[in-house]
Amino acid sequence: MMRKQVKRGSAALMALAAMGLTCVAWAKPDWSYEGEQRPANWAELNPDYALCRDGLAQSPVDLAGATDIGRVLVGLDYRTAPLTLRRANHALELVPANGGRIFLGHESYPLKFIRFHTPSEHTYNGERFPLEMQFFHEDLHQRRVVLSVFYIVGSESLPLARLAPHLPDTFASEKRMPLPHNIRTLIPFEPQMFRYNGSDTVPPCAEGVQWLIAQQPMTLEAGQLAQFQMLMGNNARPVQPLGQRMLITPNMNP
Repeated sequence: MMRKQVKRGSAALMALAAMGLTCVAWAKPDWSYEGEQRPANWAELNPDYALCRDGLAQSPVDLAGATDIGRVLVGLDYRTAPLTLRRANHALELVPANGGRIFLGHESYPLKFIRFHTPSEHTYNGERFPLEMQFFHEDLHQRRVVLSVFYIVGSESLPLARLAPHLPDTFASEKRMPLPHNIRTLIPFEPQMFRYNGSDTVPPCAEGVQWLIAQQPMTLEAGQLAQFQMLMGNNARPVQPLGQRMLITPNMNP
């Protein structure tokens, strides 16, 4: 089923590019997704990026390589919150003001920001989804959890449509949403999760990140996808070896 969903989407994404009013200068990263600064060369660009080449627990990975079946228990406590749209790390990011948290085991992790990638960074049987939305969380001990949601082309995403009038057509500034947004509406209802330990997918590729990936994708219209693609281009890191790591899947036939 997931294989069919991967193939269903890949057209255009128009919903997230103009958010409000505050202008802030941004610094261009010293790495990229193409040319001499492409992912294969990240470790050579800066000594701090050595893990991008030498790390043994890097992200993203191919989810078809699951090693175990299990249920990942996650509590979602997201809230309606004001949002700021910013450019960072060659991506669009949404930064909520007190957007809630997730619970994993007995620990809670506040939501820090949401990042968009086109196409998806994680794959299934080598195939990418049109878009991946990554929700970054971090607790007071700097322990990090990222929850990812795939989007495929289908019916309109009303939550993204609500953002569309505020999306910027350039990355020269931050934009603040004039109205609060319900973060929970960007995530599937009662999602089943893949889980593994990995890394940041951008330099310095720091490890120690717990990844949770929703098995059920959300949908958006082709026109919504197109705008994301226009704003960000291809900003997906190549898949990394799973190695000896455990990758838990909700079932073996997603």
